[in-house]
Amino acid sequence: MKIKSRRIPGIEFFSIIFLLILLIFGVLGIISYQNASKVLKKSIIDSAVSRTEDNANLLNQHLNEFKTIIEGISFRGDIQSMEWEVQKPVLIEEAKRLGVLRFQVTDLSANGHCTTGVILDLSDRDWIQRALKGETVISEPFDGVIENRKILVCTAPIKNHAGEIVGTLSASIDPLYIHNMISKLTMGETGFSFVVSRKGRIIAHPDILLMQSEQSNEGKYPEFKNLYNDINIKNIGYTFYKNSGVSYFVSFSKITPSGWFLALTAPEKEVFKDLETLKKNFFILTAITIAFGILCCLLLVSYFLKTKIIEKLKMLVEEDERLLKESAELERLRTQFFANITHDFRTPLNVILASIQLCKFYFDREKLPNTINLSKHLKTMKQNCYRLMRLVNNLIDTTKIDVGFLKKNSSNHNIVKIIEDITLSIKEFTENKGINLYFEKSTQEIILACDVDKIERIMLNLISNAIKFTDQGGSIFIMVQDRGERVLISVRDTGIGIPKEKQQSIFERFVQVEQTLVKNTDGSGIGLSMVKSFVEMHGGSIRAVSEFGKGSEFLVELPVTTVEKREEQFSIEEVESQRRIERINIEFSDIYYS
Repeated sequence: MKIKSRRIPGIEFFSIIFLLILLIFGVLGIISYQNASKVLKKSIIDSAVSRTEDNANLLNQHLNEFKTIIEGISFRGDIQSMEWEVQKPVLIEEAKRLGVLRFQVTDLSANGHCTTGVILDLSDRDWIQRALKGETVISEPFDGVIENRKILVCTAPIKNHAGEIVGTLSASIDPLYIHNMISKLTMGETGFSFVVSRKGRIIAHPDILLMQSEQSNEGKYPEFKNLYNDINIKNIGYTFYKNSGVSYFVSFSKITPSGWFLALTAPEKEVFKDLETLKKNFFILTAITIAFGILCCLLLVSYFLKTKIIEKLKMLVEEDERLLKESAELERLRTQFFANITHDFRTPLNVILASIQLCKFYFDREKLPNTINLSKHLKTMKQNCYRLMRLVNNLIDTTKIDVGFLKKNSSNHNIVKIIEDITLSIKEFTENKGINLYFEKSTQEIILACDVDKIERIMLNLISNAIKFTDQGGSIFIMVQDRGERVLISVRDTGIGIPKEKQQSIFERFVQVEQTLVKNTDGSGIGLSMVKSFVEMHGGSIRAVSEFGKGSEFLVELPVTTVEKREEQFSIEEVESQRRIERINIEFSDIYYS
């Protein structure tokens, strides 16, 4: 087989491939970097917010512990007595122990005494009114009357033994108390933490002077505008702000139900310094990846070229081997066919010759012929003549099919009657073989355009095969079924069946079932191939359903179509009947009867 040469792509093609690969690597690298940056930034933010939340919970726990201490003092009997002379020494001692600035006790009218000796009227204080309702409260920073500076007050209700509120106990503390709790909470290298109220008032801040100044009043820090906006709608989160031209990141989390928030802040560069490291590593890795990609592309292109050449050569070799095998198989089938056909021609000729010799012998030996033997031998000669005629017809029709000379002469006929007449015509043959023959139809008439001669040859071939391969006592079932636009013709027997590996090839020319499985039968292997050609000539299909040892069924489907009637269409039943008998004798010529 001649191998066609193919032009191998030049350096221009591979240069374009390299550029495309580099472009793909670059795009993928940028996408990877962007995704990694987003993931890392989100991770940093989530970590900062989570850390802020944990510390806010810890600070809240410390404040609650301080509230619990004040509540514990308020439960003491000498405090519940509401007698200042009894309460005073106890509170002075507790102030020293706890490190608070002072204690004060008020009655239900919010008038009271202070451990510094001052009598106070605190009726205008919000936290006093909340404590008289049973709530323990820590106030926001305010200007203390006695200390003349910013202070915080933790106030708890005083209840008697009956559980009734009889007054309040307040502890004044320095805002540094809260600042000391958060002083070690930092972010980055220069970051810090502070506490702010929902209204924007700073509760604790590293800049003590700033915290104690008037600027700590609500809304005095415009750089925290974003923070103030966010803490009014969220309990936890983060935001950005600018101060002196520097961009800052701040995360916040709610501390107490009173509306305080813990905030951790640091310059944005310090918080997201890992992003800069990622950026540098990305450029280094991208350069390495591109270099490695170029190297891989060179290796792959080299391997690809070698592989393509090898695959092309292998395909050519495999194609040559396949053609060689097909040629050898075709030659084997052709040789087997001619061996079979030679034997099939020789056998009837030998039988005819022997019969003629016997007839001559009887004539020579006796003046009166032996009519019985003579009739028998004449019948044998006639049957073998039919066999020769069948072989010759099949060979001629096969050749015509190959060259396209065999045509279909269609006319409208009742296909049900044709099949039924054929079935009745062969009943004598099946009875002589001891085989039961059954015919079934779903309707009396189905008119379709067909070539009667070819339909008869289809049916006679299928039925003759069924008779040959069915033992005495078996059955053959012939059925015609109306399926609307198609008609189904079935020929089923209870014979030896067809091996599974042969069912796909029985319609191929020269193919026969193994001779060892079929006894007392002859054939050239072109009968079913011709049947298939005749069926397809009518626009139909044929298939076989078989189980080895249980029988076979051949199913023929034909389209129900009609043609315009021709004037020369006529039929003489006696002539048609005689022709059918002659055709049956030809088709059944290789079936021997005992």
